[in-house]
Amino acid sequence: EMEDTEIRYDERGGLIGGDNRKFLLARENHQKVLRRISILGPAIPKLAEGFETLASEKTAPALLQVLKTGFSGYIRAHAALGLAKMGTPESTAALLEVGKTERDSTTRMGIADALAKLQEGREVLELYLSDECWQVRLAAARALGASNARPSIPVLIETLKTSEGRLKHEINEALKKLTLVNKNGAYPAWKDWFEKNRDQVLAGTYKPQSFELAEEAGGSTFYGVRVHSTRVLFLLDVS
Repeated sequence: EMEDTEIRYDERGGLIGGDNRKFLLARENHQKVLRRISILGPAIPKLAEGFETLASEKTAPALLQVLKTGFSGYIRAHAALGLAKMGTPESTAALLEVGKTERDSTTRMGIADALAKLQEGREVLELYLSDECWQVRLAAARALGASNARPSIPVLIETLKTSEGRLKHEINEALKKLTLVNKNGAYPAWKDWFEKNRDQVLAGTYKPQSFELAEEAGGSTFYGVRVHSTRVLFLLDVS
């Protein structure tokens, strides 16, 4: 309405249209709406978190619609978690359908978390292991570890080849959950071990030897907290 009623002039400065009274009224209403939006803004995270408690057969269509068309990745990610909580074949199928074509990083992270512990999500999670965003790769690795997806072990090992810092650590943690073996994130060691024991590992019959459960290799620490990342920001309160 503001666009329709705004005063307009021609090239010579002559009035050619508009209604200033209606324009000012529309602008006042517009500012009222913006103030309401600014008040609601901080509530959006809480509303999104509520999707998980609202998950039911009745709300499933709405959650799926939000997952597909929500206005932010954060909102859509929580819709995915809500669908996952339902645990029905229909909700799982919907997550897989959207997950295969989704491009937004934040939404992908939510879908990865939603597919954790679901064997059906292995194909989508393996796809996410090659995402440009390291946070998506991290979420996918964690989900595969939680899903007991042994067929994904070789994919995780290959991902180690180009990983470093925290991502390297998290992939090693996922491999530890899947194999009960610890190679401290060393790609050559994991690759050699898997090639020698592939059949038993994939069948779930491999029995780790005591030396394969070695403690973590030494690394950087800060006040006793081990640091895995290659880039770290420390905030020190000296007041």
